[in-house]
Amino acid sequence: MLTKGMQATPHTYTSAVNSAARAGRVADASRWYARMLQDGLRPDTWTLNALFLAHANVADATGALAVMCAAARGEGGHPLPDRVSYNTLITACARAKCPKEAEAAFAEMEERGIAPDQSSYSSVLLAHSRTGDAARAQYWFDRMVANGIEPDAIAFNTLLSAHVSSPAKANSVLHRMAAAGVAASPTSHAIVIQALCAAGDTNAAEATLQALSATGTQLTASAYNSILGAYAKSGNAPAAEAVVHSMEAAHILPTLVTYNSLASAYAQAGSDVAAVEKVIDRATAAGHTLDRFSYAPLLRVCARARSSGNQRLINLGTERGRVHVMNLLKSGIRMDENLRSACLKTVGRDGLSALEKQCAVQQSRAARAATRSAVAAEKAEKATASSMGTAWGKAPKPAAGIAKKRGVVQTPSLALPMTRSSSGVSMTKVASKVLGIPLRKTRSQSASMSNLSDGGVVSGVRLTRSVTAELDKLTQMSLSSLTD
Repeated sequence: MLTKGMQATPHTYTSAVNSAARAGRVADASRWYARMLQDGLRPDTWTLNALFLAHANVADATGALAVMCAAARGEGGHPLPDRVSYNTLITACARAKCPKEAEAAFAEMEERGIAPDQSSYSSVLLAHSRTGDAARAQYWFDRMVANGIEPDAIAFNTLLSAHVSSPAKANSVLHRMAAAGVAASPTSHAIVIQALCAAGDTNAAEATLQALSATGTQLTASAYNSILGAYAKSGNAPAAEAVVHSMEAAHILPTLVTYNSLASAYAQAGSDVAAVEKVIDRATAAGHTLDRFSYAPLLRVCARARSSGNQRLINLGTERGRVHVMNLLKSGIRMDENLRSACLKTVGRDGLSALEKQCAVQQSRAARAATRSAVAAEKAEKATASSMGTAWGKAPKPAAGIAKKRGVVQTPSLALPMTRSSSGVSMTKVASKVLGIPLRKTRSQSASMSNLSDGGVVSGVRLTRSVTAELDKLTQMSLSSLTD
């Protein structure tokens, strides 16, 4: 809100929209963009692209398409879209698994006389890769080459991921990659290994991994996790442990997916509750926050122990099962159908109902305690401020109109953001003070807004992370289907 007596500029609003976009708050980004139009300020292409980025970051293809419809017609003060606008729209469609809409956006871009670039083709490739349509992915890759655009490692990796269910085709793409003079990346090798595991050829996958490791080829955890997932499904815990040891010997840090897969291997192997718990303890000791794939093997092994017929294991499974179900309820992880089914097998319907009530009571008490602590802290802060004002010979309470926020110069008439120099404060911080937007730290908070105008909103790093995330997702989802 404009409560500080300062006039917002287009750059201020652009920063506000961009900040919300990078934090994944599409509603806030849309609200500030609309407020800018209401105030009679015309957004530039940077602001428009920040709004597209907000929709792309949450895979909101519908919202991004609605913005494009208005912008393409020049309605309501929208600036005309550029190549970055269309690339980001295509990315939103790709992340939402809407390949037809991605192709339509690509066609519209060409109709408007905007030449597609490598990011344009790679994003359409990603849309088909994520839906598993290898034929269409191959078509768009060949079309990119035919139009004189040389594919990079990102484009090759996206095509590789489309062929992840066919080791022969994946290897063919890898050979084509080498022939084009494009060096295979760690992600490339991880995809080929995932393809071998998906085909059930774990021996070939591990042989490929060992050969790459012997030649000093850089690898990532995803390559090892694919093999771990295969051993987890077969319940081969010793082989899974051997993969983790070789991973650590190669100085590659295990990820949460690594530990989840190893725990699943032990859970699938039998009813050794302690072994599964030790693996999960290793994950937490390494600084990982448990997710639903971490709790799944814990619940599965406790349920196996309860149905083992051995009274000692029955008692252990029941006792530890209650602990793990309660921890799951406290964690705030959404209880999907698979997790609820696992909980019912572990503690029974009545046991789950009792634990849910107990958890609700504990959380209510914790919330009241937190409220009391916050009130006490506020009173202590006010008392400290009052005593400091008296000691300096000033009034205990600030006069009306004086800003109270930290980082603001207190004057009777105007609140001005403090700056070390004319360029010492980012536009995001200025927007926070002028518009009253609370700053929220995100991983990408320090990223420069130049990404919105360099023709590369769909950067190679983002696409690489997307492909790697898909590999880890394949590994995790393949384990979620394991049942007793």
